[in-house]
Amino acid sequence: MGMLQVHERREVVLYLRNDSKRNFNYRMQMLVGANRKPKPIGSFEKPPYIALSNSHGVAAHHEETPIELKYAPRDAHMLDGSILQVAIPAGPVEETFSIALTGGAKRSRVEFSFLSHDFGPCFIARGGATMAGEPFAPSEDMRYERVELIATNRDDSDCLISSSFQREPWLDVQLNAAMIEAGASLRIPIVFSPREVCEYMQRIEFIVNDYTRMHVDVRGRGCPLKLELTDSDMQNIDFGITRGNEPVSRQVRLVNRSPRPVTFQLSDEKELAEHAVSWTPAHPCTLRPRQTVEIELRFNPTYRIAPFRLPLLAKCEHGVEVRLLHMTGTCHAIEMRLSEHSVFFGDVVVGSQATKPVRLHNFGDLGAKFRFEIGSKYGKIFSVTPSEGFVRPQEDINLMVAFHPTHERIMEFKRADKHARKSKLDPKDMNIGITVRDIRCVLEGHPPLMLEASGKCVSQPGETKLLEFFAQVRTKTQNSFVIQNPTDSDWKLYPQVATQEPPGTNYFSCEKEIVVPAKKDATLQVYYMPLTMTAGDATGSPSSGKPRVEKHKGTIFLGTPDGNAVCYELEGEATPPEAQR
Repeated sequence: MGMLQVHERREVVLYLRNDSKRNFNYRMQMLVGANRKPKPIGSFEKPPYIALSNSHGVAAHHEETPIELKYAPRDAHMLDGSILQVAIPAGPVEETFSIALTGGAKRSRVEFSFLSHDFGPCFIARGGATMAGEPFAPSEDMRYERVELIATNRDDSDCLISSSFQREPWLDVQLNAAMIEAGASLRIPIVFSPREVCEYMQRIEFIVNDYTRMHVDVRGRGCPLKLELTDSDMQNIDFGITRGNEPVSRQVRLVNRSPRPVTFQLSDEKELAEHAVSWTPAHPCTLRPRQTVEIELRFNPTYRIAPFRLPLLAKCEHGVEVRLLHMTGTCHAIEMRLSEHSVFFGDVVVGSQATKPVRLHNFGDLGAKFRFEIGSKYGKIFSVTPSEGFVRPQEDINLMVAFHPTHERIMEFKRADKHARKSKLDPKDMNIGITVRDIRCVLEGHPPLMLEASGKCVSQPGETKLLEFFAQVRTKTQNSFVIQNPTDSDWKLYPQVATQEPPGTNYFSCEKEIVVPAKKDATLQVYYMPLTMTAGDATGSPSSGKPRVEKHKGTIFLGTPDGNAVCYELEGEATPPEAQR
């Protein structure tokens, strides 16, 4: 019959041929064991586990009677020594024929690392965000317990292992039919993920070489994860209203009411840190059943924080999260900002002034005094208006940063600059770039704000025009020119007029102040009142003995807030007075 695996089946057909001229009866029996005791045919429960389709009957003459022999061993044994005997009556005696049977059955030598496993209490979770003691998991695949069953092949030949188990929602055997080489092992993961609070039990059937069946019993229990606050009044923590740099702390206590240890780490939704909230312990913690731990919560703002209400979470094992409590708080503080970090004036004519608007914003809940400080080296070239004041909560202050280089201030700057001192100072060279990086806005109860300003001095405007006057001596005449304001703000200008020839006189004059509206023009009147006559064709003045100048000359200069300038040369001719009649 050959060697079979236990529970394997083999079938053999024998033919009993009757060559006689008449029918005869036959009977078959088994002789088993050393003493060859007859054994009835048809027993499947004990060796030799052999059954016949027809163990007795009538064999027709000149025909073959088929006899089907089935071998289905249920345990390891050997057929050696077993005899199948056919008895045929022949008068007063029986003729017998014997068939020796060989072979047997053996069990597969596959060993399991365990035949039963108890997962014990395992956490379940319910979907959705819940308060303390009601966990939720972002992914059900992360919520499981796992053990590995190791199947080792001790046989000298490869074997095939599979399982008839069908996956359940709470149990999975991760095995596809696989070959285990002789002497090798195979790891079979068994995953337990309870869905309800109840006891679970299952017998898992494994099939080796399609015949041998082995069983592993698993059991477990679903239980809720109960990581809770010891006092339900702690579910809402209020830090109150505080001011910057005034830390506030609160304490709460957690308890593990679960039947198994819980490993967790406190976490947030990436917003508590932005609101200056921290906690200890910050590292993962493990609590045994009924064990407690104290949690310290700290609110330490250094800037204004609007009222907030945010949760604190406990991220537990297998991806389960528990929303423990909510925290609320507010911080009133000064929060000041400048609308600009730097201003650039470009080219500015020496003697004129350029301005740039800057705004000081107070986004905080408290007012504060402010004061601008500029180093002495730059203090006469740059200025901020107003230089000091008070800004109320949620108020904006309009500031004006000015760059007003003059000849004297540029020379002072060059003398104070160590790099400029290395070269010879040229009083006529006014072309220089100036940058101040540390204009400080000093605030009460707030770090200083820094402003940078830069500009370039230009010696002369791009074009100088001529304005001419004609008048009789000791009489007043006037001429004018137009000033254009292309900017969006009004200009208030202060003309600078001077008489150069004759020196020491004031023949030319104008208004001390003129206003040019935004996007409009204004006319400046310039007056000429000579007290001496010009030379003309004459050679001199007999009374003074000094020669008369050919023309009276002067200049007028207007620096504009956009950093440019208007410059005119003034020329006047004075004629003799009319003769009196």
